[in-house]
Amino acid sequence: MLVVWFITFSIVPIFTRYVERNAKIAGLVKKAEDWKWSSAHMYLYGNEKQKKILSPWPVEKPDNYLDWLNQSQPTEDVENIKFALKRNRPYGEYDWVNRLVSNF
Repeated sequence: MLVVWFITFSIVPIFTRYVERNAKIAGLVKKAEDWKWSSAHMYLYGNEKQKKILSPWPVEKPDNYLDWLNQSQPTEDVENIKFALKRNRPYGEYDWVNRLVSNF
């Protein structure tokens, strides 16, 4: 199971975009929402039962969500997320991460 700590809810769109784009980046689909196992797909095309299991976002989705989702993500965002996942560290600002890690 993957657990990711966030400094603030404002990071949710950045991380969600990263996850939702995986199938597109891997060349499995042309658009992120075409991956039938993604939450983006379920929000658009899912039945009531599927939509019911999706949690609402804790922040507003970006304007033009699908266009935003399918655009390239800034390299810095991707590198920071990969670093956090590889090191099993929280994802957020450097000082916050260090304070959190020092508590454990």
